[in-house]
Amino acid sequence: ERMLLGPVTVVLSLYSSSCHKDFVTSTVNRVMSATSFEKDIACLDERIKKLHCLVFSNRSTPSCKIFEVVEQAKCTLKEVETRHLVVTLLWKKLPQLQDFLDTEFIQKIKLTDEVKTSLILANEENIRNLSKNLEELKKLQNVVNHPSLKDIPIYSEKLLPLMQIQVDQEADLKDFCARLEQLLVSYNTIINTLSKQFILWNNMVTQCEYAVDSNRVAIE
Repeated sequence: ERMLLGPVTVVLSLYSSSCHKDFVTSTVNRVMSATSFEKDIACLDERIKKLHCLVFSNRSTPSCKIFEVVEQAKCTLKEVETRHLVVTLLWKKLPQLQDFLDTEFIQKIKLTDEVKTSLILANEENIRNLSKNLEELKKLQNVVNHPSLKDIPIYSEKLLPLMQIQVDQEADLKDFCARLEQLLVSYNTIINTLSKQFILWNNMVTQCEYAVDSNRVAIE
């Protein structure tokens, strides 16, 4: 920028009093705008390089410019299109696919009277069942509005204390079951211990009887 503005300043000093002052000034403005445009391009290129580093997790500065990467990707896509016909057909069908995904496409579809009639006939049984159920609901509507059911909110309020009592009783029942289980475990433990003790005593009595019998035989 300084190299460009140096000669321009000299020109302005030489022709400041001449009739070409406006022309020189416009020329300087053009040069300055060109330098600012080059600055903007360089700044944009630097920002694109930083974005490239962030996207591809590459901390080092990319060796090639982003424009070269875009051009290379474009060439790769063209090679894929030439090798694979499916990709080419997909690109051609892309506008049609976008139309299919649009919400307005469903609204554009209109069924003919014949299709509507066939759909109704196909669901004839379901429609008849729905009509029967609707008639039953209309009959039961009077049951809901019966005077005997008007006091249900009052009875519900009276049932709230009973519900609380039931909850408390369920808690007491759980505690009782836990206590009973502990008692049963203790009872089984005691019975097993007594059974082992009885077996031990039985063995001792048997040994004593055997010893007495053997002594009698020896005495005789």
